[in-house]
Amino acid sequence: MLNIPVWTPCRRCCAQNCFDVLCATLMLPEGKAAFVEAEGVELMWLMLEGKRQSRYGALKLLDFACTRYAAPCEKLVDLVS
Repeated sequence: MLNIPVWTPCRRCCAQNCFDVLCATLMLPEGKAAFVEAEGVELMWLMLEGKRQSRYGALKLLDFACTRYAAPCEKLVDLVS
């Protein structure tokens, strides 16, 4: 079996691009509502707790989701407490 590192530069760039696309969708209120409905807040919280490379993208997504929209903020408070 090949011993390939999990986060190669190509994979890191691809993951960053995915987070950037999701951030772009969260600029619209419809995108924020879909993100909350699809349990995106919970997934981002799990990524933050995992303390891996994806935590910076997860934090950025939560920032975009919580800006001027109450539902993700409430879910985040429920998760933390």
